[in-house]
Amino acid sequence: MSESRGFPAELLSFALFGALGVAVTAAALAGFAHLMAGHGCSGSVVPVLATAAVCMGSSLCALAAAFRKKVRGLLTGLLQSTFLAVPLALSAVWNGTAAAPAVVCRILAVLLCGCIGGLFGVTLRSRKHTLR
Repeated sequence: MSESRGFPAELLSFALFGALGVAVTAAALAGFAHLMAGHGCSGSVVPVLATAAVCMGSSLCALAAAFRKKVRGLLTGLLQSTFLAVPLALSAVWNGTAAAPAVVCRILAVLLCGCIGGLFGVTLRSRKHTLR
């Protein structure tokens, strides 16, 4: 955690970037639902598209958090992706499918996408706006 901003500010930014990930996931799910309804896709593609939507939300919230922090991108990405992976794991436990290989792969994919987003967020450079 950052010593300059303090613990409550870090927790608030963690929650805000987590909410960004949830919003991106919801938008991606809505877009995929529209795509499926328009093309008449079968229900067999739903788990793949749901995983892709959660991975998109995970990577974008980790990217934004790491871009703001500019340090420890892998750890930041892992922590931010945990914000989306924990509800997936809890729902799998609730449904009794926690030991299924597809569920474990889905959770690992979300964590991996968060780590990748965190690494990209640290390496992105912010543009300096200057008057010409």
